[in-house]
Amino acid sequence: MHECLTDEFWMKRALAEARKGLGLTAPNPAVGAVLVWQNTIIGKGWHKGVGQAHAEIEAISDAVSRGHLGKLSTASLYVTLEPCSTQGRTPPCCSAILERRIPKVVVGCRDPDARHRGAGLEFLTSQGVEVCVGVEENRCREIIRGFRMRVTQGRPYVIGKVGVTLDGKTQIPAAEGRWITGDSSREDVQRLRSEVDGICVGGATIRADDPFLNLRGRWRKRRPLGLKRIVLSDAGNIPSTAKVFLEDGCGAPLYFRDRKLKEVMQDLGTRGLNTILVESGGTLLKALYLEGLLDELIVYYAPVMGGGPASFFDLPGRLHHWPVSEWKSFGSDMRFRGWRGSTKKAVFFDRDGVVNASPGAGYVLSWDQFIFNPGIIAAIKVAKDSGYLVGLLTSQRGVEKGEMSLGELEDLHHRMQTVLSESGAAFDGIFAYTGPGCGFPNKPSPEMLNHAARNLDVNPDGCWMIGDADRDIAMAQSAGVKGTIRILSEHPVGLAADHVLSGTAELAELLRLVL
Repeated sequence: MHECLTDEFWMKRALAEARKGLGLTAPNPAVGAVLVWQNTIIGKGWHKGVGQAHAEIEAISDAVSRGHLGKLSTASLYVTLEPCSTQGRTPPCCSAILERRIPKVVVGCRDPDARHRGAGLEFLTSQGVEVCVGVEENRCREIIRGFRMRVTQGRPYVIGKVGVTLDGKTQIPAAEGRWITGDSSREDVQRLRSEVDGICVGGATIRADDPFLNLRGRWRKRRPLGLKRIVLSDAGNIPSTAKVFLEDGCGAPLYFRDRKLKEVMQDLGTRGLNTILVESGGTLLKALYLEGLLDELIVYYAPVMGGGPASFFDLPGRLHHWPVSEWKSFGSDMRFRGWRGSTKKAVFFDRDGVVNASPGAGYVLSWDQFIFNPGIIAAIKVAKDSGYLVGLLTSQRGVEKGEMSLGELEDLHHRMQTVLSESGAAFDGIFAYTGPGCGFPNKPSPEMLNHAARNLDVNPDGCWMIGDADRDIAMAQSAGVKGTIRILSEHPVGLAADHVLSGTAELAELLRLVL
């Protein structure tokens, strides 16, 4: 087969379809699909909005309308996100796939919503459909990053945007004109606006610039209803005549006065906004950054000097790294785009039933009761050798119930670490729930994993979780991890994991394949 006609090639075509829906589908994600028969696309489609057909249905309908109904039973469906298996505003896509007897489905990434993750894949596989998962996975996950943020963290994905002079100023003398950046940069900003669900500014920007916060030209034609406008102000002294309060076909703006930023973002999440663009000066951007709410930063640098002493982004006196970034020219301007997320990754292990033999209904109360499971030390070593940090996430309610002291638990973990260190497999962090005062809630809340991720400086969406109970899988899926592995034990199975093993003896081999 020609090199370009691979699963990756066709998934890129599905991604091109998905991008057509950016900014149009909230609270749903943007999804694209293509149907391929004998190296030819016979149908394609993308999700156009809430209540409308999903991408898979659009692709099937397109193929049928082109007269390709008879080819579907020997075609392959490429879709950027796992097909749904439950009835919502629209019928389940899995049923349509079976109805049309499509024999192979290639999926870019799994559904990050813990309520649905893996269900569609498991159902299709159980019905004899060949399923392949993880093709162009990073690109497919990137295109739904806002949806993933909302369903796992309860808030939208936040992009900060600012235009500055070479010396870091956001304003230039009035005699020099209104704009710092050139036409090409401003056109790119219109594109950005068209692909998000809302645009957010602070009160100072309203008072200084009096912007409409709307879409113009061809971008307005793409989204005739505009986008949600959001205004944040502590003082609240915004004139009622400000242009942002004009109807302009966009509806009244959301106006938050004297509200904590985390509360505002959670509010926007409950309203179904997946992604917002913050166009502001340094004060609001700095506040979002320091609160851990700024996920991406876009800075347009113009080849002019503004003068004056202050930086647009006045952060505390240390280096603040954006480990993933890119530069691109727009006319005479340069655009910096950075992602705050750490490039580090981790594999998280449950303890009882995974690292050591399960104590059943009781607790491991002393070192002489602690027995390493077969192959677990080798598996931890594989994770570390693959460039991952390793963390232990364990619920130890025996401390809360008074059956052992915190000191006894720490001594047990110290002895465990000593043995693991001899094989180069010591945990990089141990996070144990010992009661309400330990700093985070117990499983299945995602906060234990999120707390560990913050301490290890890793992104949950690049991590794996290995557990033996539904509470482990639920915690990990709610936190938005990349993958889950279940070790079968005495615990009943109610949630689907990405991989299932009968024991830990095979875990090292599986980790070599997936990490």
